[in-house]
Amino acid sequence: MVSISFDPDRDTPEILYEYAENYRLNQRNWRLLTGDRSDIEDLLQKLKISTVKTPTRFTDDNTPIYFIDHTDKITLIDQKGQIRRTYLGSELNAEEVIEDVRTLLKD
Repeated sequence: MVSISFDPDRDTPEILYEYAENYRLNQRNWRLLTGDRSDIEDLLQKLKISTVKTPTRFTDDNTPIYFIDHTDKITLIDQKGQIRRTYLGSELNAEEVIEDVRTLLKD
């Protein structure tokens, strides 16, 4: 499993590590990646994922707070980098994904 940051300006490797720890993600088989903004934007365009940053607000100690809304999509990509299937993230059927991955592993 790979998750890509939509916000590389804020999401450093250290921040992503903390995120994974807070949500108890198994980092042996789940990678949280960040990178150059232009590379991420290119990837999101290829995956047809849109993002919208909410207006920035500031806390009393002047810490910026904002959120990034994004397309509700999970993409299954094969070893050749080809998109094999997309799923609606909020209605994900884990058994269906597992079966699709098993099918890919047989290819």
